[in-house]
Amino acid sequence: MKLIHSPLQLKKFNLLQYEFKLILSESNKKINIKEDIFPKYVVDVNFAWKKNNDGQVVFCKLEINRVNEKEIGYSIVAEGMGIFKLEENTLEADAKNLITYSAPSIVLQELRALIRNNTFIAPHGAYVLPTINIQAQIRQKIEALNAKKLPVKKTPAKKSIVRKKV
Repeated sequence: MKLIHSPLQLKKFNLLQYEFKLILSESNKKINIKEDIFPKYVVDVNFAWKKNNDGQVVFCKLEINRVNEKEIGYSIVAEGMGIFKLEENTLEADAKNLITYSAPSIVLQELRALIRNNTFIAPHGAYVLPTINIQAQIRQKIEALNAKKLPVKKTPAKKSIVRKKV
């Protein structure tokens, strides 16, 4: 079957941030980290969209096992952005759907591959990001953004002192 190109094209992917930490166990107990620990990881995923002169920019940030009480194994932050172009004859409704849902999936897949490839050589083996219900995740993000747009009663600003560690 011949390939049918999407009207949405990833023109460039950039890695903005990557942090990897190995978290060792203090116990000598034998643990199957891939089966017993990896599924317990708290995974936070966030998306943002921006339009600029180069096209549509979609950001994705993953935080894996970044809570205060970390599980053993890995703690990872990965953030990337994709620059996308749409074919000029793309219908507006199709364009909105492609940028809102397909583009974040593509950026997420780039980060998924990066994490898997980088952890492949780590002591506990490859961490494979669980599958994500991207539509539900994005709907949740859109609802949160819409909630912030509601009119807010203004209160006088309070003066505050900012202290910096030296």
